[in-house]
Amino acid sequence: LEFDTQSVALYQRLATLVALDSSVDEGMEIIKKGLEVTDEPEILGVDLALSQYRLGRRGLAIATLTDALRRVPDSLMIKTQLAYMLTDEQTDSEQIEQAMALIEQVQDSDLMQVQSTVGWVNYKAGDYNQAISAFKSALKQSPNNAELNYQLGIALMDSGSNAEAEIFLARASNADVDFAGKQDAVTRLEQLRTM
Repeated sequence: LEFDTQSVALYQRLATLVALDSSVDEGMEIIKKGLEVTDEPEILGVDLALSQYRLGRRGLAIATLTDALRRVPDSLMIKTQLAYMLTDEQTDSEQIEQAMALIEQVQDSDLMQVQSTVGWVNYKAGDYNQAISAFKSALKQSPNNAELNYQLGIALMDSGSNAEAEIFLARASNADVDFAGKQDAVTRLEQLRTM
């Protein structure tokens, strides 16, 4: 058998197989090897960072994306992922500023993932009007996305638009999928209904 050692897909599949068979850390080592030998730091860099993030290695994931962005400075995918990670539950004001600088560069994209991140970063920065606009744009492309409905609902609620917030929080609360903010959606919906 001959393999194309420059193939990103080869490293992605091999890393997945190794992670499933033995350990995620070994799978991430394969992705790192792929980063060394391929000309695709964008895809493999995001894969590696997402794996690190899911394992609770947030700082390492942010460093991986920052390095990937240095190598591919125009990457929409890297900027979007990095902005999202910078504004998770462990964020601070400096990281929110960094994320704002990143989304300013990508906010004109119509991609649902980008608009979702633009919304989230603006929400975390306290700019509810911008957040609401971006979440609505993202929801046009994925109206049944429970997490987007939740995010729009909390942005509307925090901006004082409680009647409209109730609609989106109800959609999120009643979704058949589980997501990180589901319990918060249920709690906020109960709050709105008792006001």
